[in-house]
Amino acid sequence: MIKALANILLVIVCQFAFAQLEIKPIKRNQEAQLITEVKDISPGSLPFWDDFSVTREAPDSLRVWGADTTLQWDPQLSRGVFINATLAINPPTYNAATFDGLDSDGNVYVADDAAKDLADILVSTSIDLSGKTEGDDIYFSFFWQAGGNVEMPDEGDSLVLQFLSTNAEWITIWSEEGREGLDETVFTQEIFQVTAEYLHSAFRFQFLSYGDLDGPFDAWHIDWVYLNEGRGADDTVYQDRALTGSLTSPFRPFQAIPINQFDTKYVVNQRVGSSNLDLLIHTNEIGYFLTNTINDQSIISDPLRLYETLSGFEKDTLTLLIGTDNQTNLADVDFSSLQAFDSVVLQTRLEYKSNDATLDGTAVDLRVNDTIRQHYTLHNYFAYDDGTAEFAAGTNVKNAQVAVKFWVEETDTLTHIDINFPQISPIPQTTLTVKLKIMGDLDQDIVLRSQQIDVVDTARNAFKRYALTRPIIVSDTFYVAYQQTLNDYIGIGFDRSNPDASQYIFENREGDWFQNVTLKGALMIRPVFESGIELTLGTKTETAFSIYPNPTKGIFSVSEKYDQIQLLDLSGKVLFEEAQQASHDISNFEQGLYLLKIINGDTRKIQKIILE
Repeated sequence: MIKALANILLVIVCQFAFAQLEIKPIKRNQEAQLITEVKDISPGSLPFWDDFSVTREAPDSLRVWGADTTLQWDPQLSRGVFINATLAINPPTYNAATFDGLDSDGNVYVADDAAKDLADILVSTSIDLSGKTEGDDIYFSFFWQAGGNVEMPDEGDSLVLQFLSTNAEWITIWSEEGREGLDETVFTQEIFQVTAEYLHSAFRFQFLSYGDLDGPFDAWHIDWVYLNEGRGADDTVYQDRALTGSLTSPFRPFQAIPINQFDTKYVVNQRVGSSNLDLLIHTNEIGYFLTNTINDQSIISDPLRLYETLSGFEKDTLTLLIGTDNQTNLADVDFSSLQAFDSVVLQTRLEYKSNDATLDGTAVDLRVNDTIRQHYTLHNYFAYDDGTAEFAAGTNVKNAQVAVKFWVEETDTLTHIDINFPQISPIPQTTLTVKLKIMGDLDQDIVLRSQQIDVVDTARNAFKRYALTRPIIVSDTFYVAYQQTLNDYIGIGFDRSNPDASQYIFENREGDWFQNVTLKGALMIRPVFESGIELTLGTKTETAFSIYPNPTKGIFSVSEKYDQIQLLDLSGKVLFEEAQQASHDISNFEQGLYLLKIINGDTRKIQKIILE
């Protein structure tokens, strides 16, 4: 019988084997840690401001305003800080900087659960404050949170802020220790004056975290870091309204659905956090756009105009509901035009329709955090995840089983399973295997297919596709499960952005199945219904183009004759195009998922291509 059990989310590994799912860190995208070659030749100038909203995983962003293109953060002195949209709770704006016990690659600092010391560091580049006096009223402020969606800091753990003095000494300005009573859901703002002993031509500040060095533990988050003159100790209110957090899927509980299984019953109103850093009440117009990026056609012909009354940052971050009173409900939108396609990538976009808003009369444009875009695929697979893994979830007990529940609206043929096996340190020295199972019922132990597969570490957020030995016709509920064959930890990519998916994860320990009720997120396991037609756009053709290798390190070829190729991002923007040749080179683009349009006469075909 399937039972509910409150699992421990983060388990300290000891000498005893564990059976329940355990969260572990994964290797991050090393390419994201590479800093642009723009050199910080001279100290930066005021203001310093960063809300991390346009930053990728590492805090390496250039200033995003004006003509000053110096780096904000020192890439050599900083380490381990992870910029993300899911680990903090209700940050002031989209994305926050997370400090924990993992290095820049997602590895533990020390493989010892007793090790506690200096962990992550975030250091600014130098800022020229020469010629300034205390009368210039230079103040530094930031928001911080303990824990969030990660483990709370323990007693003795701390987050520290330091300023670099005129005699090149780091002086502690503020610190917060782990203790009872810290609220894991609240961001608190701090503000400090930069006094005379710090007014020099090479001023810096840094954040340091101290805690466990063996995993995603003792977490702190910071956001909205601001340094400028002409402020005061009470200058903690800003005319910044922002969208924050992850935009929920319009097809809950799924993030992706096979287009032939699409049913309007899955369509739900989307939610996203909204934040107001001004004490004044603001009624803001927010635009909602829904577009089919394959042909750049709007699904909603007149973008929804949503109005949200925000009553001040001291209250909880509000939730925006698409389709509230007197507004179009997303469930009433006509999706019938999608039936003409074999595959669609939908883009939802939310943006504030705010007036020009600058920070204290500077060149800082506060509208950089006013827009959130998200993409959703209707092709040939189901996915609860959004394609990004923050952690891995798995077990290390032989014969333990994990299953994920799916269902179809119409009878279909299951052909493949996509699984994300992220790299986890230490990397096993031998090839690991699991028994892949397709099950019709857990209580009755009905196994429709069972086969052994190798565990193949994938590129960051990529999937390994496993073909079933024979296709399976499914007509209702089914489960994709795997069973351990050894006492080795095997982790599946775990995505925090979709807590609704938690209820569809099950574990089997010693013969009984238990429903997960504590892990909040989605396992990156996807059932695939492959028809043999890859992302065809328009009329089907007998020409079977293929891309090889795919995934690619940058160099790839296309089979069959064609006139031209175009590389598109998921919004449909053309990034690169070339006529037919033996091979093409896209290695200068960022790693990730792209669309490749192959043009041959009147034929247009679009296929996915993954750049590793």
